[in-house]
Amino acid sequence: MYKPFVFFGLIMKFFFNCPSMAVLIIVNAAAVSAQTPDCYATRADVATVRLTAAGRLHDRPVVDLGSGQELDLSFDMIDADVRTLYYSFALCNADWSPSDLLEIEYVAGINRFYGAESAALSFNTTTDYVHYDLTVGTDALLLSGNYLVSVYSDDDGGTLLLRRPFCVTEKLVGIDSRIFASTASGRLSTQKIQFTVRYADLRITDPHSEIAVRVEQNGRTDNCLTGLTPTFVRSGELVYDAPAACLFEGGNEFRWLDTRSIRSTPPGVQSIEYHEPYYHFELYPDGLRTAYSFYNDINGSYALRAYNVDADRTDTEADYVFVHLTYTPEPEAAGSEIYVVGALTDWQLSASNRMTPSADGSVHRLTLRLKQGYYNYMYVSRNARTGAVSVQPVEGSFEQTENDYYIFVYYRPLSGRSDRLAGFVKVNSQNAGQRFIH
Repeated sequence: MYKPFVFFGLIMKFFFNCPSMAVLIIVNAAAVSAQTPDCYATRADVATVRLTAAGRLHDRPVVDLGSGQELDLSFDMIDADVRTLYYSFALCNADWSPSDLLEIEYVAGINRFYGAESAALSFNTTTDYVHYDLTVGTDALLLSGNYLVSVYSDDDGGTLLLRRPFCVTEKLVGIDSRIFASTASGRLSTQKIQFTVRYADLRITDPHSEIAVRVEQNGRTDNCLTGLTPTFVRSGELVYDAPAACLFEGGNEFRWLDTRSIRSTPPGVQSIEYHEPYYHFELYPDGLRTAYSFYNDINGSYALRAYNVDADRTDTEADYVFVHLTYTPEPEAAGSEIYVVGALTDWQLSASNRMTPSADGSVHRLTLRLKQGYYNYMYVSRNARTGAVSVQPVEGSFEQTENDYYIFVYYRPLSGRSDRLAGFVKVNSQNAGQRFIH
């Protein structure tokens, strides 16, 4: 039995490591919400944070429980000294609120780890920075579910540098899925996900309260679908195929920007100017795309690279530049908040990537500091009054757009105290066997 002051200290440590989020007591586990901005805490002098599993650069970071799979975490610290880093984990519920479990219930040993770490100073760049590669081991995690990894500086008394979400799955269920072009909205601008959860080896008493599902499009969390209930419950199967459920705007293929060269202007770049100590890329103004045009994209991700720099030296020899984006909205979107969304902005709708409208609202502008590379991005509008989010007014929306979809299935038995990630699958709208059905 813990003494009161020891127990209080453990609770305070837990909430220090796991950010304060809107707490939701899950009576019905189907009530799942999106990740909050707290999942992506980043100090001002930290840039280009990337968390991936097994080198899968363009996928959501998901690892298997007990597999020993490692996460690769890389980032830069601008104008900083080399630091010694450590990291810790925090378990979250299916809605990304803090779990009620103590650290000792989901982490083996002391929740403070010094992973394989490398630090290197930038070379021949106008911006001085320290590049870090940190290997985050997951073999100490005892439970599946949603996790946050927080990285601290050991040289600054445990100052928090960054925090990022990832998932650990058990593969307790199977997931079969199909993607349709849907006319439920009255036009061919939406995509519908139909899927079946197979749980023959899992004891479920009440699927409606013990199973929760979240579906994400590409890396976005602002439009993820939650609170889904099965249309049919069969022996060992949950079928999700209600006609008006699980619909997503198809959107359009991602836009792209290229900052690999500071010597010549690539397509889409109006000018490149140097104002000490940064290069500035002025992009041509964007606007609503009224027609669909297919081209290969990386669904909102990015690839770091600089011309005249060997690929294995990009981490320390690619420079930072300022990119200036301009968007000219149609009248119906002029009064909305407009955001630049993609991995380059952590898929968030936050103040840091909200465009600033001109006095008359005729144009919106945003400046981003980015490391040299090739980036995908898109515009998202949010109604300032209702909070409704849509890409239709700023990007157009088309049923044939190629998108990745991620399906997460959580399981909490009636006597359970945590949301286990029982299954996970990624499916692409253009894969063979997943073609549109009109």
